[in-house]
Amino acid sequence: SYQKILAAFQILILFLTQILSLKILKRLHVSKVWCAFAIFYIGISPAMVNSALSLYSEIAIYPFLLGIILFATAAWQSLCAEIPGYKIFSYATGFALCFIVSTLTKAAFELIFPIFLIPFLLLGLHFFLQKNFSAFKNSLVFLAAALIIFYSAISGYKWLNKTYNGQFVITDRGAWALYGNTDRRMATLTWKRFFVALTYVPGEGVCRRLFSQEECSFWSFRESDARGFAKLNEFLQKGIDKDQMNKEMISLSLQKIGQNPAQYLLFMGLEGLKMFFWESTQIGFVAYPDWLQRLFEFDLFKDGLRLAIFLLTFGSVTYSIVYISRNRRVLADAQFQNQQSIGVLFFVLLMIFVYTGLHSFFFTLTRYSLPIAPLYLITIAFAAEHILPASKMLKRV
Repeated sequence: SYQKILAAFQILILFLTQILSLKILKRLHVSKVWCAFAIFYIGISPAMVNSALSLYSEIAIYPFLLGIILFATAAWQSLCAEIPGYKIFSYATGFALCFIVSTLTKAAFELIFPIFLIPFLLLGLHFFLQKNFSAFKNSLVFLAAALIIFYSAISGYKWLNKTYNGQFVITDRGAWALYGNTDRRMATLTWKRFFVALTYVPGEGVCRRLFSQEECSFWSFRESDARGFAKLNEFLQKGIDKDQMNKEMISLSLQKIGQNPAQYLLFMGLEGLKMFFWESTQIGFVAYPDWLQRLFEFDLFKDGLRLAIFLLTFGSVTYSIVYISRNRRVLADAQFQNQQSIGVLFFVLLMIFVYTGLHSFFFTLTRYSLPIAPLYLITIAFAAEHILPASKMLKRV
């Protein structure tokens, strides 16, 4: 049965995710107790285990997203320590390859890649202004190698799509999905409609406990997809070229945003907040033993777990932001190798916020947040280590 073979393979991917997460946690100098907590939870998390036992693409992202963090940190540290250029090139290659696989799995990473290069560009500028031309040259090596390797592969794939499907894209869902969500968000806003949207953030189940199904459905993916498909079909009936059709829908979306940008930003924020509600026992498409299914459907357990993980995630990310802001000067320090935890945490947070920011333009399903779930658990362990050190806990025991 291919299901058993696939499940075994994907569980191995989850195991690799645990190994790479442990590697990152060690670079953050997290104690064994909190490392054990984070790694153990990756193995029992209902949402992450569900992704390892289904055909969702999220499972394939886990190790490569963590690889991006590890290669980015290693490259940053090497640039600050002025390590020879050939090592910088090897890190750039690993960095670009991880982004290539991630992009071919989730097209959003095509946009995340150039944003992730901005810190390296600023670091190179810093070296230039400091007249550290050796480090500046290495920065150029990293940037050039990463750009050439990534865009050579991605452009090749997009040219194949252009040849066989008529569009120079990784996937063609972006334009109509953007329009559908924009059109819904820019609908006439009332206080009640806003509160319905607010209750939809933790999940549709919460919304339906407080409002009617019709009111909640307005903020579901079904409504945004219906609006996007309606506009798509309208263009198709007119016989408009696919590339032109995408440009038109993006242009219409921008026009709608321009009518009331504050309202659009408000709903972007609510959509981004959904990313913190990543834990769930109700993702679906996996059959569990009866006793476990009953546990996953028990309201107190499923709602309590989702709320508890949300609070831990939101709190730990907030703490990590404060920690980085207080130690930001260390990032470009020549002795960065002695402060590598700052760099690791910086790239973890950068990935979380860029990934969340890009998805906030669209509708966020729970499973869309799963690729960054290991990063959330890493920040939880990091915050726990600083707020409640394991050494003090053991003394109390």
